[in-house]
Amino acid sequence: MTDTYIPGVCNLNGAETKRRKRIAVIGAVLYVFLFINYVFVQDMYLLRLLLFFPAFIASIGYFQAKSHFCVAYGLSGKSNAEEGSKTPIEVADKDALAKDKAFSRKLFIKASGTSLIFVAIALVCPPYNF
Repeated sequence: MTDTYIPGVCNLNGAETKRRKRIAVIGAVLYVFLFINYVFVQDMYLLRLLLFFPAFIASIGYFQAKSHFCVAYGLSGKSNAEEGSKTPIEVADKDALAKDKAFSRKLFIKASGTSLIFVAIALVCPPYNF
């Protein structure tokens, strides 16, 4: 991927992308831990709905890292794509801002859909008693 800002394509630098990868891993680990707890240990069927949140954290982190694009930056009109930069800059161009917002919405919907699939998987799993 590139180290420069491209509207609707890239608004994160390498360090920011690594942070999104860590967030994805944390969300995935939390999802697996809670999944095991709710399905195999405590048999808490309705609490399985709460798996949406760690699944969303994992999904949004993964999709942001994969695309080098931050949803929050895109929606707020910011970019931090320059390598070595630690602070985001404002996106002034209206067309660029529109592209960023459109791609941010796309990533948000994609992560939400993925999270719902993971919740559905948890809901169809029968309780397991040791």
